[in-house]
Order: sequence, then C-alpha cells, then structure tokens
Amino acid sequence: MQNILYIALGGIIGTICRYAVSGASLYLSNSSFPLGTFIVNITGSFIIGFLWVVISPENISPQIRNMIFIGLLGSFTTFSSYALESLKLAQSGNYALALVYIIGSNVIGLLLVFLGYSLAKAIN
Repeated sequence: MQNILYIALGGIIGTICRYAVSGASLYLSNSSFPLGTFIVNITGSFIIGFLWVVISPENISPQIRNMIFIGLLGSFTTFSSYALESLKLAQSGNYALALVYIIGSNVIGLLLVFLGYSLAKAIN
C-alpha cells in the first residue's frame, strides 16, 4: 500500500508539471503544432534516460524509484516510458522485438485512435 501512495504522489507532481509545461507552451505559441505535448515528450524522454543511469536501485529505495519513474515521469509523459523500454529492448539485443514494439505501438496506437474516434462519431 505504501508503494501505491508513493506512486500516487509522483503522479500528482508529474500531472501538475505536465499541465504547467503544456499551459506555458500554449501561452507562448499560437501555432496549431502541439508544442506542449512535444516538449513534454522530448524532455520527459531525456529526463528518464538520464535518471535511469543516475538513480541506480542501490542508491535509492524502491518506493522512491517507483515514485519517480512510474508516478512522476509516467504521468508527466508515458512517451518517456515507451522510449526507455524501446531502448532497453534494443540494448539487450532484442532488436526485432524492439522494432515490433516501436512500430506496433505507433501504428496500432494510431489505428485504434482512429477507430475509437470513428466509433464515437458514429454512435454520437
């Protein structure tokens, strides 16, 4: 139960950070480009890659590690988790599996967004 509370606390912090970054980018840019999401995804990817090396399991409790990686960064951007998992698959030599994961996540994700959108439009 304590682990869940740590993850929830990280999630609250990450969500607020995402809201702040997205809001600031909307204020600074009037473009149709989704700048806020882009900034969140690229900064989150950098941060999770950096912290994965810097914060080793020997240096920090599992609860704090979960709070940072699952809660905070997971709610800030799930893209960072996806990017780290893709890298770890490739680093372990599972190149084919990494490629399937990357292509599958993108292609199937986009397809399912389209299908969900289309279904909702059809019944609404």
